[in-house]
Amino acid sequence: MPDIHNRHLEAFSEEVQEIMGHVPGWIVRWGITIFFFIFLMIVAGSYFFKYPLVVSTPLVLTTINPPASIICKKSGRIDKWYVSDGDAVNKKMVIALLDNSA
Repeated sequence: MPDIHNRHLEAFSEEVQEIMGHVPGWIVRWGITIFFFIFLMIVAGSYFFKYPLVVSTPLVLTTINPPASIICKKSGRIDKWYVSDGDAVNKKMVIALLDNSA
């Protein structure tokens, strides 16, 4: 016990006071220890509480302008295409030429 008492008195000695100006308060003296234990608790918590790297979820993909069905009034084989896949078309635009069976 006397050794601890001597160390406490050494902290308040004139030499220490000259170098430091004043003895730091309790928060400053024990702050590093408290931050270390908080950091240690965070590291230990990160070991026990796992965060998933991949999250699976259902997905529905929609567009602003969905594709429209094309209905032809006549049946037959397509002879020539006038548009390619992915081209934009307008109403009443000729898309394909049907083979004439006559």
